Amino acid sequence: MDTLNFREPPEVTRDYDEEADVLYVSFGEPVPSLTLDIGSGVLVHYVEESGELTGFTVLFASTYAGGKPVGANKKAGADRARLRKARV
Repeated sequence: MDTLNFREPPEVTRDYDEEADVLYVSFGEPVPSLTLDIGSGVLVHYVEESGELTGFTVLFASTYAGGKPVGANKKAGADRARLRKARV
């Protein structure tokens, strides 16, 4: 895999585990994926053959949301905008 590829997915799902402070984001239907630790508590999930991103996991997610629990804002659009700013 030389590069990771991202295309606008038809569906984005997210799940926040408040107790563990972990945010899980998936793009489209679940598919077998490999995981790449890109640092700062961010794990990227991708298809090995194509490099297509299938999702990501953010450890200590509240640190990316200004210390506020990620699940406190239920508006997915606001969460996506905040996560775009935190992209590595």
